[in-house]
Amino acid sequence: MEFVFFYLGLSAVVGVVAQCRRNRNGVGWFLLSLLISPLLAGLLVLALQPRISNAPYRVVNGHIVRRVDPRLTALLHHLEEEVRP
Repeated sequence: MEFVFFYLGLSAVVGVVAQCRRNRNGVGWFLLSLLISPLLAGLLVLALQPRISNAPYRVVNGHIVRRVDPRLTALLHHLEEEVRP
């Protein structure tokens, strides 16, 4: 019985690492680790590069921060230079 809890716990850790550290689907990785093995799924998650999110916002230290298009940032810097005397 302890083995089942240990297996579920390790699978949950794999899901959390996939979600928080690699920006992947945590539930999917949890289910995959249940199917194959938490050790193998954990190694796969750690081998993957973090996925870049296309969301219009991200969470930094618990605060929601809007993503800004780099082209818009460049345009704003250009406009600021024109306005300065």
